[in-house]
Amino acid sequence: MQHSITEDILKDLENKGIIEPFGYYKSLNGGSSSTVGVITYDDTPLYVVKMNKPNVLQAESLFLNRYRDQHLFPQLMYMDPNDNYIVYKYMTGSTNNRKSNKRTVLTFLSSHIINSYHPMCDENKWGWVDAPESTWGLFLHTRITEAYETIQSHLNTEDH
Repeated sequence: MQHSITEDILKDLENKGIIEPFGYYKSLNGGSSSTVGVITYDDTPLYVVKMNKPNVLQAESLFLNRYRDQHLFPQLMYMDPNDNYIVYKYMTGSTNNRKSNKRTVLTFLSSHIINSYHPMCDENKWGWVDAPESTWGLFLHTRITEAYETIQSHLNTEDH
């Protein structure tokens, strides 16, 4: 079934001129709640297709559009009108570079990202843009409840 979905997505993207014809979709796995794959040409990845819940993809595309001038984030190429998937340019690199100097990385993040922060939703809301809460306390309570549910599925009650 997944193959059919990705074939339909590839054809749709080709027909709309978002990607070049004859791309190959390769599924990726990792630490994401999304279904993610790359579109490759001659084994060179050029685009990422990400599928998730509509509210998650809406938040991600809002973020990518808001910070499109920052070279740390990929360029959003397309958002499905039904919010079923997004496509962005593939970025080479690794997220687990242990040789990076943390001081340099944190200085860069604070001066280029945090200092240019743009509020994403109503100033009277707290938490995630796709699930804002009315108070900071309620946001924290919701996160604790979700964490408990996650832990509960992996540990016995006496272990947490």
